[in-house]
Amino acid sequence: MPLQLDIYHANIKEVFDLKELIAPSENVRAYWKKSNKDMQAAYEEASKGSFIREIATTQRLLYGNSSIYYVHKGNGERLRQEMPMQSFSHSTEMPRLNVLDPESLDYILRIYRGERIKDEVNS
Repeated sequence: MPLQLDIYHANIKEVFDLKELIAPSENVRAYWKKSNKDMQAAYEEASKGSFIREIATTQRLLYGNSSIYYVHKGNGERLRQEMPMQSFSHSTEMPRLNVLDPESLDYILRIYRGERIKDEVNS
């Protein structure tokens, strides 16, 4: 005879794999796009009063495959340096329940899980 905890975990696994409860990829992309825009705005706002802006210059790379900068020598001469750009990528997996309206979606899922457990215990 299976324990109720085992039945509970089995029910959670069944509900977790339902395709209907997974957010569409368009919504995930829209969420990340808005999140990136908000983070960029927050970064710009936070860096306005930063002392780093007084001691360093900000450079924006627009296009190309290398970065050019100048080294100032002691005799006033400028030496041009070129540094090739390197590729870098990073990715993370988005948690499924936290994409759109996580509180009410989590609440609804808990209700469905509870109903399924009640049905299996009663039958």
